[in-house]
Amino acid sequence: AGGFDASGALATAERYDPTTGRWSPAGTMSVPRLLAVATVLRGGDVLVVGDGNAADRYDPATNSWRATDGMATAPVLPGVVTLADGEVLAVGGQTAGHALATAERYDPATGAWTSAGSLTTARAGAAVVVLPNGQVLVTGGVVEGPGVSGSLTTPTSSELYTTNAADQVVLPAGTPPVPGPGGLGAGGYALLFGSLAGAALLGLAVANVVGYRRRHRARRA
Repeated sequence: AGGFDASGALATAERYDPTTGRWSPAGTMSVPRLLAVATVLRGGDVLVVGDGNAADRYDPATNSWRATDGMATAPVLPGVVTLADGEVLAVGGQTAGHALATAERYDPATGAWTSAGSLTTARAGAAVVVLPNGQVLVTGGVVEGPGVSGSLTTPTSSELYTTNAADQVVLPAGTPPVPGPGGLGAGGYALLFGSLAGAALLGLAVANVVGYRRRHRARRA
């Protein structure tokens, strides 16, 4: 959804059918978005936020969009993820040329956003993933992102978000999370892939160690 071409930022969207390998039109968002992000909600709707004062929700059953409340900071490139309770956590992003440390939660039932504290380190374009123990790992990102004046600086720490602010944990550079409270939980790990400008932007996935290795070996075989 969104992006840009020679005419500028786009509001159009397309959906991909893996069975046919084809793309088809998927309606139009309420506003054009150049640097937005998306997450799948419980029930299958898709929430698109960033690069606009409003957010958009896509209903795959009707192939249509409807506007919903936007984040208070209206950033571009926030990091977003759907939590275990169905709400959406959005962290960081950038506005007016500066990275943000703010965080907000979206309630799909009401369409409202509420404050969710602050990151220790401001960052835009961060990778965000829910871990098996329910905590949220925030890592990567940049202090000054694409299209923003200034040097491209990468945060050197990761952070763990919990619903209890007293349990917030900052992970220094080079210090991997460990199993147990404040870690990944048994049976899973965070897989980082891809990079931009010295690993400034990172993708994240949660995978089972044994399962991942088996699939990897199968592909090689």
